[in-house]
Amino acid sequence: MSAAADAGARYGAGDWTYRETTAEPRTEAVPYAHLSVLLGRFGPADLAGVGTGGAAADAAAERLRDHFARVVPLYRAARAQVTGDAQGAPARPRVSRCVVFDDSGPSANGVPPADAIAVLGAAAHAAGLPLDHLIKESGRGPADADAGDGRSQAAAPEGGGADIGALLHGRLVPEPAVGGNGARPAPAVDHRLSNGVRPSRPGTSEAMAPGARWAPPLEIGARRHSVFLDTPLWQDNPVSGTRRWSAPLLLAAWQLLRLGLLRDHGGVVRRPVPYASAAPPERWDDLPALVQLADRAAPFCAYRTFSVLDGGALPAAHAARVVLTHTAADPGALRQSAERAAAEGIALPPSPADRIGYAFTRAGPGGDAV
Repeated sequence: MSAAADAGARYGAGDWTYRETTAEPRTEAVPYAHLSVLLGRFGPADLAGVGTGGAAADAAAERLRDHFARVVPLYRAARAQVTGDAQGAPARPRVSRCVVFDDSGPSANGVPPADAIAVLGAAAHAAGLPLDHLIKESGRGPADADAGDGRSQAAAPEGGGADIGALLHGRLVPEPAVGGNGARPAPAVDHRLSNGVRPSRPGTSEAMAPGARWAPPLEIGARRHSVFLDTPLWQDNPVSGTRRWSAPLLLAAWQLLRLGLLRDHGGVVRRPVPYASAAPPERWDDLPALVQLADRAAPFCAYRTFSVLDGGALPAAHAARVVLTHTAADPGALRQSAERAAAEGIALPPSPADRIGYAFTRAGPGGDAV
């Protein structure tokens, strides 16, 4: 009997399947912390005076120290909940700490990155919360700086790479029409996304029909009372031809990145880049999108996230949740995170939106910028 016939006899001639290995995208593994804590969102106004010396610099440093001091009890409460998730509660849970900087607009470069990182790091350290990572909200690295907001560049994920806004937008799944039977495709997601049915508008054929009345907006899946939300996803500049992603969409994108669930064909989209403190860039455009500040930082990705934001960011967080509930996360990454968590005795909610927690503080850093 030939080798081929022997193989057919042993394994069954009809069971052989040939396929290209490249047809099955591989989900790249990432290290996981138990919890990722965002200690605050900061904009140029929050860092006004930093690096100038004198009273203005001292006042900025004092504001930041006050902010991180108010975050300490919230951080401790979030960290304590990690041990409740595991059957064998970890004696030393892996918790990563990060901050986000609003680098949109030319005013961002009014505060050099080195000065901002120094004063943020010192204030956080004084509160006992040394920083592991710094996030640039735009998600753009040096390779993207000349392309404008929302343009993808062929670059390594460490520096910039695939546009995180475009990646998330490509995974949005719109709600089916209320009362539909599935015969008609759901409306395509455009530059806005809502959690229900928008109100009827005067002047439409439906509104002009005999007996037609104005109908209020309706939240799909409302609990007793309908809370309708309609959020923008981007804004195009007709002059420059560039696109700027909205704050809620970027917040949702970074939540998925912190959960390790936003991928590009299974690959990691943003990797932490060690901070080059010896030769820091002078512009935020020249800084990587995700910077590792600590030599022995906890993993950036985590099973859950907890974010401390100013109370003024509550609408953006609500809108970000709507975006996340309409997002089809990478199935391989979802499976990977669930399996890794289960191996540590941690049961994760199936929906990424339910792995996210917030605490909102009184007026402070980032309140006017979201």
